Amino acid sequence: MDKILNGQSPTAMSRDEKIEKIRFMEQKGLFLMKGSIEKAAEKLGVNKVTVYSYLDEVRGKR
Repeated sequence: MDKILNGQSPTAMSRDEKIEKIRFMEQKGLFLMKGSIEKAAEKLGVNKVTVYSYLDEVRGKR
């Protein structure tokens, strides 16, 4: 995840940038690992409900 975020500050990222990071993580299969949602939420400075919302958007459920 640190490589994907490339040292970007979560406060400096827009919503769309965060969604693109989630999209990339999803494509790489990161969310198949236990605890990855919580870790992504922590790294992106959002709560895990937001990560699930972004994932739904990425997966075309929204």
